Amino acid sequence: MEFTLDQALQKGIEAHKAGKVQEADRYYTAILKANPKHPAANHNMGVLAVGIGKIINMGIWITHHLSLSLY
Repeated sequence: MEFTLDQALQKGIEAHKAGKVQEADRYYTAILKANPKHPAANHNMGVLAVGIGKIINMGIWITHHLSLSLY
């Protein structure tokens, strides 16, 4: 089943809230493959990374997210 980016984001958020981090990661990753500058997916991926202890990845995602806000 294919989703719009907004639908995939909602599914990712639902999975994230339910503690299904791998599922959330798949949704956020799919969004970012389609649109690498998607601010909400970048932010949520950073939050997800912090939640599972991937601090290095979190730094990359947050830096990228912040750079999007500058333009």
